[in-house]
Amino acid sequence: MPKAKKEKVKAPLPTLIQVTMPIAYEHRDGKVVVPEYQWDFEILLMSAPFWYQEVLYEKRGKLVTDSAGFQYQGKANQHRRNEFLANRERFYRWQCEYGDYIICGDIPIGLTRDKEFIKDCLLLTMDNMDLQCDLGAGDRLVNVCHGHSPDTIRYWHKGVKDYPSIGWGFGSSVKTAVYGLALQMLTLYELGEFRKMSKIIHCLGAISKNVAIGMHYLVEQIGIDVEMLSFDASSSSAQRFGCFIEKDGSTLTFQEVRAGRPIELWNGEILVDVPTTLRGDMRINIARTNMTNAALAWENNVKKPCREKNDEYYAVVEKSGARFMLDVWRSGGSDMLVKELDRIKALSKARSVEHLDDFKVF
Repeated sequence: MPKAKKEKVKAPLPTLIQVTMPIAYEHRDGKVVVPEYQWDFEILLMSAPFWYQEVLYEKRGKLVTDSAGFQYQGKANQHRRNEFLANRERFYRWQCEYGDYIICGDIPIGLTRDKEFIKDCLLLTMDNMDLQCDLGAGDRLVNVCHGHSPDTIRYWHKGVKDYPSIGWGFGSSVKTAVYGLALQMLTLYELGEFRKMSKIIHCLGAISKNVAIGMHYLVEQIGIDVEMLSFDASSSSAQRFGCFIEKDGSTLTFQEVRAGRPIELWNGEILVDVPTTLRGDMRINIARTNMTNAALAWENNVKKPCREKNDEYYAVVEKSGARFMLDVWRSGGSDMLVKELDRIKALSKARSVEHLDDFKVF
């Protein structure tokens, strides 16, 4: 099985990609105006199903454009396939218009080992990627891997490996440890990926300190040469769920503020109450506070330990499962690794759902 590279390649510091949504934004000349402060963040993510009908007044920073796959994933959303097919070309045209990094048109399998359903998702994904490449996404396309077991990952990779790609995206139902994400990355490494520099490795919908630092450790130890190691979060949308993000990255509910826990807004104003309906400046200030605090917390909780390689960094590496993953993988590859993960029940959340399906190994 492939061993980690001998030469040391320093992993880039983890990048937080914040999601922005066109909710109550100003329009000018019929075009949506992204709030100016958002372009000060390192990079933004815009999801096609929320943005595809919009025209940006101006684009002043880097964008990841998501494909809408999340909205149509798994068996629960099979009934929405006609809706997806009716809109996908508009989704992908919009992606190609604005994206610096274009997430491929994957249709995630969700949590299943149903062979026929996985094949159906893969074939539709490949058809979608054909369309994206026809529309000009090839030199910005980010491939995506699926599966919580090496056999599924290999099967998926066989279908999508020959498409032009600047890197890989990984997704897992496990959000607080590296187990699912790292299994995908290590299995792809065995299959010959990452032999040349990649522009991006992206972890979809995962921003915990354990995941970010754990993946950083693995990328560096294996010797993967990548320009950007990134993670995305819907921090700007936290107000939709009745929450603030505080400067240390913890969350505070609107109910707690109403009960007497004040919150400091981005501009220093102290907020002691939150109205039932958010409108106008209040909505903007809360969204800006969430994004600003998320970036600050990321700098202190994730980037600083990765930069300094301090005791906190190595403590998180242990807690995240990254060192365990690396040691087992080096000993016996991804097949032994998944057996060990199942032995310690590291993927129990995924397995409990997957086992509801009958399945045969590919």
